[in-house]
Parts: sequence; C-alpha cells; structure tokens
Amino acid sequence: MLQRHFFYAFEGPVWKICLDQETQNLALEIRQKEALQTAFWVIDTKTGNLLLKDHKPAERWWTGLENAVGGNLLLHGYSSNRETGKHLGITAVSEETGETQWHKPELTYTGQNSETTVLVENGLGQIKEVVLETGVENDFFQDQGHAKKQVQAFEEKRSQAMQFPVPYLPTDAHYGLLQQFLKQKTGKRAEEQIEYLETGSHIVFSFYARNHSVLANYLVVCSSAGEVLLEICLEPEVAGIGLDTFFIFAAKLFFIQEKNSLACYLL
Repeated sequence: MLQRHFFYAFEGPVWKICLDQETQNLALEIRQKEALQTAFWVIDTKTGNLLLKDHKPAERWWTGLENAVGGNLLLHGYSSNRETGKHLGITAVSEETGETQWHKPELTYTGQNSETTVLVENGLGQIKEVVLETGVENDFFQDQGHAKKQVQAFEEKRSQAMQFPVPYLPTDAHYGLLQQFLKQKTGKRAEEQIEYLETGSHIVFSFYARNHSVLANYLVVCSSAGEVLLEICLEPEVAGIGLDTFFIFAAKLFFIQEKNSLACYLL
C-alpha cells in the first residue's frame, strides 16, 4: 500500500494549483462561488505542513493565482470591464507569511522567463521584465513574439521536473489492453478516456467507469509487478472528462478528490 503524505479539504473547489519548484511549495486557489470569496493556501510538499492557510486578500472575488515562483504567490486582478475576463495587476505575496512584497496595479502578467524574473505587459503593450525578489522593473528590448518564446522555453524546461499522464481514447491502439488490465485489477470496465503514467516502480491510471449507471472517475496505482497499491474514487459523478487529473513531482503523487480536497501519496 502507498503511504499518504498529506490530505487537505477546503471550503470550496480547488480552482487552480501552481507548484513553486524553487521552494517545492504547492499553492492553491480556492473559490467559493456562493460566498463570492477567493482564498489562497500554500503547502510545503516536503513536509506536508501548511505554510499559508486560507489567505483572503482585500479583494474578495475578482482576484486569482497567476503563478507561484521564488517563494511568492503572484496574484492577479481584473480589468474594469470584468466580463472580458482580462487580467490586470500583479501582487507578489509571501508563500510563508501572506505579506505583500510588491504590487503592480497597471501591469499584466505574461509569464516567467527565468528563475529570478517574470515578463509583464503595460497598458501601451510594451513588455517589461520584473525582478521577482524586489519588484524592480527593467526594460525588455525585444518584441512580444520573442517574449512569448522565452516564456514557453522556460516553462518547457521547468515542466521536465513534473510528470503528467498520457491520455488514451477508445480509438487508440493500446486502449483495449489498458481497459482489459483495469478490468482484471479493479473489476470495473473503463469507458471514455484512460490516463496512464508509468514510472520506474509504479503505474498510475485515471479512468472512468459506471457506478450504478453514473459515470465516475477513479484513480489506481499499481506496482511494476501489477499489484494494486491504491484505488480511490476521484469523483463519484462527473459532468465531463478531465485532463491531467493527477501529476507526479519529487517522487510524490498529487491529485484532487471530489473537487475540494487535495491528496498526496509517497511513491
């Protein structure tokens, strides 16, 4: 059996997750639609301890999580015409204390281009480079196209430390074999998409099967020898098919359970 590293339940659905690879802290955006309240939590994935609990900015609803980098949460606001959904403003908040480190109300986050800097856009469409630690703005002497390439290249580099599943559809060549394996191990017949990820010692599946005629989402972890080590229902009744329903980082398995809980198991 796998050892559970931590489990946290929240008062609303987990809206977004960002992993700060420098600190190995996991930041979460929790949104309670009924109360129009957004809150942010930070978990130290090394220990499983909470660093920041239920942090609520002055703006209750029109805020969100852009990223978590260098020990800070980068929070965004929205433009005055909120129906467009356009992000505006960046606030750096300490992952450990919740204190504001710097605030840029007129800039829009573009992306991270290095371990120490992010790229932003001002109201004139000009790209600036902001130092994460201090919030100091520097000129970026290249166009938006080059800025996007820098951000994409850095994100691809960072993503190598994380493992995400590969989706298989019923039309894919190996779908039948995965479906048969899951039937043998769980007694459930997979439908729709199967997500699959194999490490050196584990095989992880996320799949959909009927439970009393209702489509549910399940997660199964097997040893490389095929022994079932973990079987959990992620969502007892799904409205649609999800992507990247789990991920692995630093020999730990992370997944959302029933929309408002986060679980982590040691691999």
